[in-house]
Amino acid sequence: MLTRPAGLLVVLGVVGGLVAGCAPEPQREVNPAQANAVRVVIDDASPKQWIVGELYMRALNNYGRDAVPYLPSEDAPSTARLEALVSGKADVVVGCTGQLLEELNPVEASRLSEEYSQAIAEGKIDPNDGTWRDKTYEALVNSLPGSLAATDPSNAVACDPESSPKLPQNVVPIYRKPVLNRKGRLIMNRVTGTISTKDVDQLAQEVERTSSVSETLGPYLRSHDLGR
Repeated sequence: MLTRPAGLLVVLGVVGGLVAGCAPEPQREVNPAQANAVRVVIDDASPKQWIVGELYMRALNNYGRDAVPYLPSEDAPSTARLEALVSGKADVVVGCTGQLLEELNPVEASRLSEEYSQAIAEGKIDPNDGTWRDKTYEALVNSLPGSLAATDPSNAVACDPESSPKLPQNVVPIYRKPVLNRKGRLIMNRVTGTISTKDVDQLAQEVERTSSVSETLGPYLRSHDLGR
């Protein structure tokens, strides 16, 4: 019987290991929903919500995730914003917690609004306390259908605090779950943590003065490390 020298066997084993190590790794399949452009609902009927929608959309673009505007007024004005997400016509809605809760779950919005109004009447609301912001956000998240999720809420307000229902109206993005990967969610949360109510008010006034969204939002995004 012929036998191979032990040294040759060692060499063959090393070569085999190197070849195996050089084999191409299997490519992770990319979810098409995370590769397509993100369609961000732009509420052109509300200047402040238009501004915040543009901020999130432009920040996504600046960080390498294509995002485009979706204007319900050009498609189906009677369709609620969140219906556009559920139906797949849009991917992200940036709205206010109280108003979005009213759209999703009017019964819970009414119940929570009564508690909130009573707490205000009894002087139990501390303007610097985020308790009611978080309560409203939690009720909103618990009311979302399984296909939708929310990023973190902002301290910024982009809706009239006296609007119906009487609830905190903090800015919050709602998105279709397959659309945003971890990087996309981090970008959204970065915008959320940056903007303030004062920023939103000033940006809305500046857009009205200049009639140019790009001229107004570009410097803001760059100065807050949200764009190039």
